[in-house]
Amino acid sequence: FPCFSKLPRLTADIVCLQELWVESDIAAVVNAMRFDFPHHVRMKTPSGSTAPPCDDALLRAAMDCAHSRCPTSSSGVSTKQLLCAFQKANCYKEFVRLGQRCINCGVLSPKYGSAGHPFSCNSDVSLSYYTTHGLLLLSKRPLLNTVAANFTEHLQIVTRGYLAAEVNNVGTVVCTHFPTYYDVVTEPYVGPPLHKSVKEQQQGCIQTLLDKFLQQSQFNQPVIFTGV
Repeated sequence: FPCFSKLPRLTADIVCLQELWVESDIAAVVNAMRFDFPHHVRMKTPSGSTAPPCDDALLRAAMDCAHSRCPTSSSGVSTKQLLCAFQKANCYKEFVRLGQRCINCGVLSPKYGSAGHPFSCNSDVSLSYYTTHGLLLLSKRPLLNTVAANFTEHLQIVTRGYLAAEVNNVGTVVCTHFPTYYDVVTEPYVGPPLHKSVKEQQQGCIQTLLDKFLQQSQFNQPVIFTGV
């Protein structure tokens, strides 16, 4: 990533970065900015795991169901196919059995996995981009009372959440990335819909942040939202 070399030149005190799903990319950014931005917060990946993100039999059952119920003309696994498969009438039960760790890996591996295919998730223990939210918050000033949280505990196609920290003489800074519009406008949660549209889900994320941080702003503590 050539842009990494330009990041330390930023004049901002705090930087919120998105789409950093792979452990090596996060490490590269932190290292490139360690002198100008020595403080950071991120979602921690599980430590001490000795197993790949996915169980082989469960993953194959889910993918077989997806190919059967939601055929596609492409050789790989498309976003539309996954959105179709995750619906309750299709392969909901098969995907719920996988768990969030496996679902994230399976969705992201075609873009970021070394094997370029979801089945790398049942064999590669090193795959670690299943809980990061793709977020990294960097600061020139110390970060206090840091928070890294999900927007929901429900299974999602890609987990979304936020990072937050208190910064002296600045206030509370929140770094997030709301769900985006996929190829088709449908509910991006696995299983029964919680929202009627992605837009409604985004509004739910906003309300979550307001409920969480509104009390601080009432006591003259500024809250800065970034990366939405």
